[in-house]
Amino acid sequence: MSTTSAAKRSAWRRFLRNNGLSLAMTALFVATMAGQTVTGWLENNDDLRDHRRATLTFGQYFTSGHFVEATAENWESSRR
Repeated sequence: MSTTSAAKRSAWRRFLRNNGLSLAMTALFVATMAGQTVTGWLENNDDLRDHRRATLTFGQYFTSGHFVEATAENWESSRR
């Protein structure tokens, strides 16, 4: 094994050790936001279908008022 390869592996391990908690918390945040976004999109499209309106694509939902409102409500309730 070359010293360059060992040094890279050592640097990677040091990075993971020093930043493990931040990486884990970021992964949890991204996973929960993805889950909330997909669930909200499906719920919103069900509601639109119930009212015989056109459904939204995921991109359209991501920039819609429903997404912004749901995200703001969840962040507000987590502060209490």
